[in-house]
Amino acid sequence: MFNRGSIAKRRERAKAVTTRGYRASFDVLERRALLATVNWIAATGGDWNVGSNWSTGQVPGPNDTAVIDLSGSPTISIGTQGADVGSIQSTDPISINQGSLSVASNSSISGGLSMNGGSLTATGSGVTFTVTGTTTVSGGSLVAEAGAELSMPDLKSYNPTAPPASISFPLLQATGAGSVLNLPSLTGFQSNPGEYGIDAENGGIINLTDISSISTNFGLQITSNGSNSLINFSALKSITGVSSNYFLPITISQGGSVFAPDLISTQYVNLTINNGSLDAGELTTFSNGQIHVGSGDYNIQSLTNIDGTSVYVTGFAGLTLPGVTNYVPSQFNYYSYFQTSDAGTLNLPNLTNIQVDSGRIEIAAYGGDILLPALTSISSMSGYAGNVVNIDAGTAGDLIDLSALTTLRGGSLTVSNDAEVL
Repeated sequence: MFNRGSIAKRRERAKAVTTRGYRASFDVLERRALLATVNWIAATGGDWNVGSNWSTGQVPGPNDTAVIDLSGSPTISIGTQGADVGSIQSTDPISINQGSLSVASNSSISGGLSMNGGSLTATGSGVTFTVTGTTTVSGGSLVAEAGAELSMPDLKSYNPTAPPASISFPLLQATGAGSVLNLPSLTGFQSNPGEYGIDAENGGIINLTDISSISTNFGLQITSNGSNSLINFSALKSITGVSSNYFLPITISQGGSVFAPDLISTQYVNLTINNGSLDAGELTTFSNGQIHVGSGDYNIQSLTNIDGTSVYVTGFAGLTLPGVTNYVPSQFNYYSYFQTSDAGTLNLPNLTNIQVDSGRIEIAAYGGDILLPALTSISSMSGYAGNVVNIDAGTAGDLIDLSALTTLRGGSLTVSNDAEVL
């Protein structure tokens, strides 16, 4: 069972005291101004930022509730000037084209939403913003911040079209404690050339519970950073990046977590864990990628295939992979690395064979330990000139445990500065 961390117990309600002589006390509550209602009056739709389209003759602002409720479902367009309102209540379609819509009080759009670039933001503790109806997003950012919740239950696909050069790459983002981005019907990302990110920061939560696979040809970055930050991929089974030249980066750090209990395989992924948590108990294959561990101790028992993957452990961290018994490095003259530094420890206790076909491998301890106690054979493909096997322990106190090794073919062994190879 996935546990997002400890949950504080609720306090018991104080019993009312009516005894004479006790003085009642009052809490000082946050002051909130009542929002003024501004109604849309242009029957055929039009530009949000034209004052004559509104009942007050002025475009609604942060102290206003914008109400749009006309027959015929006219479309209201928000361009590059953007819209920053206290609240929006719309039963008609909203179109955002390289602009922004931001709300700071409870809001809803029930007539549908189309976005071409730009951003949609809910901000403020306890604020909810719900968008229903036909929903399309191309290259736009969806943001819940400062304790708000943004829900878009009818968004089924996200198109990360590259935005104009003047606009930063789009994000699906929840930042700040209590912030939640809910996209429960999103099933995938269209593979268009454009950088974009899935970003949970400082306690934010992103629910992407209907995505079963991620396969991208460019630009996706996944980040969960900060205590209680969470990206929920509860249905995710596979992740595939671009190629061995362009990995899909996943960074989990400083108390952040990624929940992917059904994840089975990844390819071309660069995973960095630094005091974070990856809940992926079914993960068996992590191929042709990179694993970086910078803090904490991790034992990934389900993982059996890391062929073509480089593993780096540093910063007093530890990584144990007991299920890996055989290993084939990257192909076609690419290097693969088992590398430790800064007191990191990499332990593959049941690895027995490393077979170098057309690639290269370096096993290097630069201030850490590499434990391969069951490894009996490291061999390269006969007759292939590109094969290189380097084993290097270069710092005092370093240890590479090769105590069971009987065959080393096509490689070199370097020991310096009082390092140790068993």
